Amino acid sequence: MDRHDQRRLTDQLLPAVLAAARLEMGYFNAGCAVDTKADSTPVTIADQQAEATILAALAKVLPGCAVVAEEAFAAGARPALTEPFVLVDALDGTKQFVGGFREFTINIALVQVGRPVYGLVYAPALGDFLVTDGPGASLRARFEPGAELADLAAAGPQPIRVRAGQNGLVALQSRSRDIAASDRFLEAFDVRERRRLGSSYKFCLVASGEADIYPQLGQTREWDTAAGQAVLEGAGGAVVTIEGGPMIYGKRGEDYLNPAFIASSAHLELLRIKKTGVRTDLPY
Repeated sequence: MDRHDQRRLTDQLLPAVLAAARLEMGYFNAGCAVDTKADSTPVTIADQQAEATILAALAKVLPGCAVVAEEAFAAGARPALTEPFVLVDALDGTKQFVGGFREFTINIALVQVGRPVYGLVYAPALGDFLVTDGPGASLRARFEPGAELADLAAAGPQPIRVRAGQNGLVALQSRSRDIAASDRFLEAFDVRERRRLGSSYKFCLVASGEADIYPQLGQTREWDTAAGQAVLEGAGGAVVTIEGGPMIYGKRGEDYLNPAFIASSAHLELLRIKKTGVRTDLPY
């Protein structure tokens, strides 16, 4: 997809993303009941209604394109994959949402030949919107869910890039997924600050130059990571498996489970430092 195609897709999806965001903020402010899915993860009516809103838009914008969405998957939907296909997590970070944390996100990604080539991430409670805008380009715009925007240009998006050459890394960690393993992994690096937060927003902070590395050693699925990875790679960063290989998407036979991975602004150097370290008791 070139820049024109990606910008057009963003503009077509923007009304549905804002509608989903308004739904989520209504429930976030008023509260809602929490159910538990078969995999023991939480789900709310906000997850379900936001996903329905986005799926309805995708059916019009990308007709015939397979969509793998978290709540539909949990309900048993197993679509045959097309080339390309879409991954959707309409409310990523449900635990954060229920707990009153504001970094939950809306994630939409387009995957082609096993790689996320387009990604949109919106954190409605933070008014923070990040999206790819063609190969090697990602943008950031600030607007609230109640904004009336004719298109993305009306929001004044600005290009973002990862940062380099920092003395001491800012590392991001999940609030609940394998914190101890992440702590051990980060011991091999010069880390001056650690921040814990949920959702794909961690990818966005690395992409925008506010952090340097995000190791994820716990269980995630492709809809959790594809959009954030696309944004990070568009900003000059990278996401690699713990062994240093590429993240592959479309693993239908594996229920879309991801391997452990590292998202960073300088992945080759970081991996070299890690692999030449003296520690031998790390769990990978």
